[in-house]
This record gives sequence, structure tokens and C-alpha cells, in this order.
Amino acid sequence: MNYQAAPEYVNSKTAVWWDMDTCPVPDGYDARRVRPSIEGALKDLGYCGPVTITAMGNLEIAHPHVLQGLSSTGILVEHTRRVGTCIYRDLSLFKVRNPPPATLMLISDGLEHTSPFLSRGQQRRYYNLVRARTYTPPSMSCLYHTAEWLWQTLLARSQAITSYDLRKCTASGDSAWSFLCDACYFTYLSVTDFTRHLSSEEHKRRVSSSLIISLA
Repeated sequence: MNYQAAPEYVNSKTAVWWDMDTCPVPDGYDARRVRPSIEGALKDLGYCGPVTITAMGNLEIAHPHVLQGLSSTGILVEHTRRVGTCIYRDLSLFKVRNPPPATLMLISDGLEHTSPFLSRGQQRRYYNLVRARTYTPPSMSCLYHTAEWLWQTLLARSQAITSYDLRKCTASGDSAWSFLCDACYFTYLSVTDFTRHLSSEEHKRRVSSSLIISLA
């Protein structure tokens, strides 16, 4: 059951972290529709404050059209092979920089290991948690959350999204950077520069070095 936003969360910030490895953009789906679908689902429950979205995953094989569609709507796109670690890092930084109340939205099939951080006690300090994933679990999650969607159902909202909504999202997509490579700590504004970097020898060397260090 999804609960309506409590009064303290109606106009507060919502930060979204999206694991593209476990909750990918479906084949043939217009990536520009992801942001308005997420925002629409939140607004249905009364979350009307500003929304930031960070998409993370192994993007070396991602189609440039998908990356361009996401960035054009203001979604920050990060290449990483350590999605869980990066989400935990960002959650920690968000908590330092953004005092409660605020809402955290996690889109992933693999976040149960973060339960010590996202415990019921965390929610009592006025950080609200909502989530989306691709399946209905056989048992109750150990993460306390006030709303949950199936990823496929959330994206199906796109059928009601108009061309005006897409233009409005695209107009809000200005950013100092749209793409980040976690392995190399490089940022890019252009999808062309970003995809060129991901296929470069320098990137491959840095990824290999990171793997060697992690296994040491």
C-alpha cells in the first residue's frame, strides 16, 4: 500500500537514485519519458517539492540515444560498476548537505544490503524512503518505506505524457555537467564526449587498475 506524503514531505526535496543495471530502460522506450514518469508517480502521492535524479550503472554498452534522452531532462548519468557503493556514498553526502525533512527514492532490485543505513530509525529522523523495483518480493522487505512501485508500472505512466511535458523536461535539463565516470572521476556535458571516453584506452586502463586494487 502506498501512503500519501506526510505534510512535512509535501514541499521538501526528493532525491532519486536509479540503478540502471537492475532496472534498465526497456527496449524501444523513449528515455525522455523516465523523468516525467517518476515525477508523476511522486506527485500522485503528494510529493511536490524539487526532484533530483541520478542514474547509475555500467554504461559502456548503453545506447547513446538512451544517454542523450536521460541527460536532456536533467538526469545526471554516472558510469560505475559499483552501483551499491556509489548509492551509499551519495546517500551519506545527501544527509550531510540536506537536513530533514526530505524524501529518498531508490530504484533498484539490489538494495537490501543497505538496510543498516536505511533503517526504521533513519526514517524516524525525518528522512522518508520510497522505492521502485522490477519484481514483487516473496517476503516483506527489511527496509521501511512508505511507497513502492513496480518499475514497469511506473514507466507505463508515459502513455499519458504529452509532447508538452517532454519539452518542459528538456528545457529544465541545463547542468554544469550531465555525465560522470566514477572510475576516472571525469565529467562531461556532451554524450559524444562521454561515450568516446568510455571506449578510450585511458578509461580501460583506469578500470583495470581499479579492479586490481579492489582484489589486492
